[in-house]
Amino acid sequence: MMRRFLLLALLTIGVGACAVKPPLPVESNWYARQESLEQLRQWNLSGRVSVRTSTDAVNGSLTWRQDGRQVELGFRGPLGVGGFRLTGDDSQMLFEDSKGQQLVLDDPGNALASHTGWGVPLNSLGYWVRALPDPATPVEQSFEPSGRLSQLHQDGWLVSYEKYAMEGAFAMPGRVTVERDDVRIRLVVDNWMLGSNP
Repeated sequence: MMRRFLLLALLTIGVGACAVKPPLPVESNWYARQESLEQLRQWNLSGRVSVRTSTDAVNGSLTWRQDGRQVELGFRGPLGVGGFRLTGDDSQMLFEDSKGQQLVLDDPGNALASHTGWGVPLNSLGYWVRALPDPATPVEQSFEPSGRLSQLHQDGWLVSYEKYAMEGAFAMPGRVTVERDDVRIRLVVDNWMLGSNP
């Protein structure tokens, strides 16, 4: 009886060990990763986002599809309230709110600040969510002992990375926090897709 119990216990431990995800490999050359991701024209993410400002706090789901300069960004609040969709490129975007009202934006870099109150620069955010600095401005970067990016400071913004997961050959952020003054945006990425859109 005792022998059967020990055998069962060992099998249970073995099955549990198989379910544990292997640790992420050490990042040997983060700058090579950055160069490869900057050259990747197409990528998608989906996840959950919470935004806090001095006057508001919202949360909901976020999708981001990028194809070269073309962006499709969608936010959906609880029960669909307060959602919006941005489509276009870095020279012009169409903003559509949850009521179907549309507005053409000739300054997409400030689109989130002007029409949602979020205040974060959209062009830079496209880099930051991928754990990349915006190449247009100076940056300070801090790294984990593993070699992965832990924080970057750029244009007065602090971007922190708390978790990574492998997507193909790349360690991609799972949790990203972007903050400056009274604006704090926290993104939890549920899915990454690097390469062609489905």
